[in-house]
Amino acid sequence: MIVAGPVFEEWYWGPVLFAIVFGPFILATAAILTGVLAYWARRRGKRLPWFRSLGLFVGLTVGLSLLMVGGLWAKGHIEERRIIASRAAAITFQTYEPSWVFTDYDAVRVRPLVIPQRQSVEFSYRRGDDYVYAAQSPSVSPVNPSEAGCGGRPKGLTSGETVGSCRTVVTESGQVVYLTNLEMNHLGDSVAIIELGGTRVDVMYTELPDEAAVRYLDSLEPVAPEDMHYFGGYD
Repeated sequence: MIVAGPVFEEWYWGPVLFAIVFGPFILATAAILTGVLAYWARRRGKRLPWFRSLGLFVGLTVGLSLLMVGGLWAKGHIEERRIIASRAAAITFQTYEPSWVFTDYDAVRVRPLVIPQRQSVEFSYRRGDDYVYAAQSPSVSPVNPSEAGCGGRPKGLTSGETVGSCRTVVTESGQVVYLTNLEMNHLGDSVAIIELGGTRVDVMYTELPDEAAVRYLDSLEPVAPEDMHYFGGYD
């Protein structure tokens, strides 16, 4: 699973970059509009005092800035929905949505990922500095409890990482969940794995109790990929 963070985490970088890129255009446009309006006022015999011209210039600058921000947001939102819809339409395995989410955790992202030879739907949840990640993908082969880690090599492991102890839990609905402890995994110290038909779901976590991961997996309900509620970006 690839988890990409913002390039600039400080809140003020957005306004600073906006001012650098769009500031000159907005100021020039506001100045031109102020001059045009002042000219028409003089033509009608109502010369504008300097403080009113200044107020008009400031008001136009603010208005144009808000219009620009709104236009950029709308363009980005439309583009995001287009890309997400295209990726969701390319997913060929059965996807699931949870009817129960971890207590005190906020859902920060649900996104489809479609690249050559890989399809998945990724979920991110956060409580303060603690994250829980879940990934759904088509099962290449049934989960084999005799494999290393009880459920094979969990998603998120990289070369050199090891798999620790493992146990199985049967949920209230009769599904088998494999709970594995990991070492040196940047996505969490533990992973819960479940096989739902032809779909494998991995939940990676550190502070979360195992029981909560099992309950989350047991709450998954089938939903068509195009009907999933995606949000939080697509990169």
